[in-house]
Amino acid sequence: MLSWGEFLKRTEYPSKGELVVVRIKRIVPHGAFVDLVEYGKEGFIHISHISSSWVKNIRSHISEGQMRVALVIHVDPRKRLIDVSLRNVRSNQEKRKIAEWKREKKAEKLLDLVAKHFKVSLEDAYKIAGWKLEDEYGEIYSAFEEMVTEGEKALEGIDIPVDWKKYLVEIAKKYVELPKVELSGEMTIAIPGSDGVTKLKEILSSIEKEGVKVVYQGAPKYFIKLVSTDYKAAEDQLKRIVDDVSSKVKKAGGKFEFKRIED
Repeated sequence: MLSWGEFLKRTEYPSKGELVVVRIKRIVPHGAFVDLVEYGKEGFIHISHISSSWVKNIRSHISEGQMRVALVIHVDPRKRLIDVSLRNVRSNQEKRKIAEWKREKKAEKLLDLVAKHFKVSLEDAYKIAGWKLEDEYGEIYSAFEEMVTEGEKALEGIDIPVDWKKYLVEIAKKYVELPKVELSGEMTIAIPGSDGVTKLKEILSSIEKEGVKVVYQGAPKYFIKLVSTDYKAAEDQLKRIVDDVSSKVKKAGGKFEFKRIED
């Protein structure tokens, strides 16, 4: 029976050059032993690969129980040896890999629910559905996210039993929360005339009816924020709203400018 970590990967050992999530297991004078949590294997970090700077005291750089992202630099399955390095892993790589690993853990929990429902092992659940979802979507959790919005349509053409497809969608809609994207920008609006303020209020009121938040920043500037689970749809909606406001302001004889605020 495979351990938890081994389910996340289809191969028994990682490949050279692969980024892996490790837990610092035991620190020794010349390095540290680590657990490769995705593979259920033990690896080793030599002191020369702890940091890009000179290491006088290993414990000033890492601590036992700490989770890190390491680069695989040597693999010898015959001798069961895996050497990894922390030295050349950039912070953005570490952040991205940890996020990916967390999504893998979420996907596994969902698959475990499906496995229990059909009274099969988790390992079988990966064979029946998990790996097929990964082949189609690149990662299993992305498939679950697609099921939330597309239902069984997201599973069309994938060789998974019909009853499994129905329950996968049921689980996705019950437990998966789609990530939200937030788009924002600053509008500069000036409408002349005694009724300019009234016209402006009408225009801004029509925006807020579409679920968009408008915050007054001090005339003539207004902050606009749109939240959605679909980035492309949000982009299209924001563009349509900005074009509509621009048209209405200019029709009223006013001036309009928009500046997108990037995350």
